[in-house]
Amino acid sequence: MPNKDNVENIIIQEGVKSIDNDSFKGFHNLKYLELPSDIDYNECDPDIFSDIYGLKTFKGNPIFLELIQKDELTVLCIPFDIEEIPEGICANCKSLNEVEIE
Repeated sequence: MPNKDNVENIIIQEGVKSIDNDSFKGFHNLKYLELPSDIDYNECDPDIFSDIYGLKTFKGNPIFLELIQKDELTVLCIPFDIEEIPEGICANCKSLNEVEIE
């Protein structure tokens, strides 16, 4: 296992349906996070991403922005199959300057 402080990118492949609650503990320097559409938001602990500071790019269902510290988020990539984007989901995204729908 690599030193978590050195990890800047995490991509979780399509087909993964759940994430352990401590999966992101210690990833303080993560800059890019990609989550598959299959992950059930309702099954995630509200603190699952609490150790991630300074995330710059997030790719996945924007509902997860409710759980992510997004002060430094600059790019949001939303998969084309997302049917609903919650109102105000980008509130407090002070640095957001690009939204892509892929």
